[in-house]
Amino acid sequence: MRIDIFCKVVDNYGDAGFSWRLTRRLTEILASNHFTVNENKVRLFCDDIPLIKKLAGEAIIAKLMSLGLRIESWDHAEQIIKPNEMPEVVLETFSCDLPELYLTQITDSLLINVEYLSAEPWIEDMHGLATLPSLPNQHPRYFYYPGFNNRTGGLLGPSEPFSTDANNSKVLNELFKEIRTESSVISIFNYGENNFIDFLDQLMNQGTKADLFICYGKAQEAVTKWLGKPFNRPIDLDQIRLIPTPFVNQEEYDALLARCDLNWVRGEDSFVRAQWAAKPFIWDIYPQEDQVHLEKLDAFLNIYLPKDNLQLAQKIINMMKNHAVDTWWNDLSNINSYAQEWANTLHSSQLDADLGVRIINFIKPLLKKG
Repeated sequence: MRIDIFCKVVDNYGDAGFSWRLTRRLTEILASNHFTVNENKVRLFCDDIPLIKKLAGEAIIAKLMSLGLRIESWDHAEQIIKPNEMPEVVLETFSCDLPELYLTQITDSLLINVEYLSAEPWIEDMHGLATLPSLPNQHPRYFYYPGFNNRTGGLLGPSEPFSTDANNSKVLNELFKEIRTESSVISIFNYGENNFIDFLDQLMNQGTKADLFICYGKAQEAVTKWLGKPFNRPIDLDQIRLIPTPFVNQEEYDALLARCDLNWVRGEDSFVRAQWAAKPFIWDIYPQEDQVHLEKLDAFLNIYLPKDNLQLAQKIINMMKNHAVDTWWNDLSNINSYAQEWANTLHSSQLDADLGVRIINFIKPLLKKG
């Protein structure tokens, strides 16, 4: 099976992060089915190849390329299509719009648009539906919706590590040396908005001993502005320690999430990884016009919150919606226990298959029908 995956980077890391994990997962699955490299190719076309390589890490890319993966520039898509290399399946991530000339050449390929993850109920009705073809003799375009139950496309589960890079990471080992004893450990990968600065102010005012890994990007920019001076080394402010964290690959980031007591995440990829990490998290959901993003947050909370413990549910709401820190901080251990329960629930809901396997199973009958 030949699969082409297309990714345009819109929100820095989230689009590329998900698309790379999907690419990796599909390459792993097809390789495990004992196809030869010549029979089975996955190609990822992206408009930011350097970012993909940073997210993946050299060791992972090398291993996957030995399994038949190719990583191509977006602009090359119109140049490298050959009659004997036509993909059977083309995956558009997040409605990224395929290059026009490429699209005219793949009229026999199955087109699937992999949409954004949502917990909103309507995606269950939309999952798997098709639109009319946009070109003569072309297959319909199907819509594939990731989700949290068996009526959706599921979630990308954790990949088996190809190496021990995350465990032996010099970057992480140096960072972890900054953790103090009896300190709460927090990772911050968010959009650096005012609610984050309020969070820092409140931690300081209540005298909380906390070590914060401030991830590369908008969060570090916000801290630099808040401090009013360069932020290129760990800084202690009363009881909190701010630790600038460089860009790390996905395996290293996953290991960071697992080490922390609280993770502030954003977008889609880090949002899902935080849940697999089985730790309390705050989802800094991508802001949209007319506050539509808050509806998506409420839809997730509707399935996430414990139904048998309304007091704990309110604490989680306070945390997720950036209410005063003292309204939920003292219950962080209970929130942690629930986060572990939720991760177990996710594992149980995907015992049959994660998103990678489900999308292959979705594809197979459509190819036979086509």
